[in-house]
Amino acid sequence: MTVDLLTTGIDVPTICNLVFIRRVNSRILYEQMVGRATRLCPEIGKEIFRIFDAVNLYENIAPVSTMKPVVVNPQISFEQMVTELDTVTDDKAIDLIRAC
Repeated sequence: MTVDLLTTGIDVPTICNLVFIRRVNSRILYEQMVGRATRLCPEIGKEIFRIFDAVNLYENIAPVSTMKPVVVNPQISFEQMVTELDTVTDDKAIDLIRAC
């Protein structure tokens, strides 16, 4: 789905991934696009979404945006991932760790 379709008047709760491959110069448009992915979607079990930012859009918008990531450092080491996989027993949590 093109980002232009994610700005105004659309509600697609199944959106799980946002991919920014071009810059958006408007904080409002950026926050609208990110907001589209924040919708919960029980019918597919959606509890999280991912943003792939190929153009460092977040870094450029951050000084004027009120949105902050829930995960401060989304990068985890391989060692940490293996440790978590060894200690976690919930299948959903294991799938989430593997997806990182």
